[in-house]
Amino acid sequence: MIAEAQKICISSTDFNLSIKGNVYVFDSTTIDLWLNVFCWATFRRAKGAVKLHTLLDIKTAIHIFMHITPASVHDVNGLDFLTFETGRYYIIDCGYIGFNRLSTIDKDDVFFVIRAKANLKFTRVSSEKPDKANGVLCDQRMLLQMRLKLKPISPSLLIQL
Repeated sequence: MIAEAQKICISSTDFNLSIKGNVYVFDSTTIDLWLNVFCWATFRRAKGAVKLHTLLDIKTAIHIFMHITPASVHDVNGLDFLTFETGRYYIIDCGYIGFNRLSTIDKDDVFFVIRAKANLKFTRVSSEKPDKANGVLCDQRMLLQMRLKLKPISPSLLIQL
């Protein structure tokens, strides 16, 4: 059903993205629940909640993946539920920076864009002219520092917003 909906949405939209291949956004949100009704959804002492992890196809605005976990599951663990498609682009927030996971994604020829945390340790290898008109402040290729070692994540873009 998702594949059929994507075909319809792509053919009926004026949205044009010059990137070949699918572009996805992955994020999660915490959904508050009444603990006295949903006693199984314990999150804090007096609060119930679950976390919804979603993958959105930005060309069609269709959610192609959803996974519900206990609210206490950290965002970065949501990446473990995804099956990454080779040659596709994934946009993820800084809550998903886990170098081991990102390194695995990179080895599978999957491209990703992350928003860097303030304490990110890296060495700049090269820079491209940023497209400031479209909100890109920085376009750099870097070596990420992991436990005193520099580890390359070559085909990926890192954008510092």
